Amino acid sequence: MSWDAQAQCVGYPPDLFIVTPIRRNAYPGVPQICDGCPVRAACLADGYFDTWAVRGGMIPRQREDLAMFLNEMTREAGG
Repeated sequence: MSWDAQAQCVGYPPDLFIVTPIRRNAYPGVPQICDGCPVRAACLADGYFDTWAVRGGMIPRQREDLAMFLNEMTREAGG
């Protein structure tokens, strides 16, 4: 069974998770669907560079911020 079949969001309309230039944030409550999801980390990893949807409870902008933070930490650690 693939990880996405185990996600808490199964059964919700997929368009709830779409983020567009006009709607830059997820619908209220959508990221909370991901809270406690058993496959949240796999979803985040799979959709890390996804630019249009909530993945692992994060909107694209949050994932961009996370990537910049991780790059900075790696650079400071000499990696």
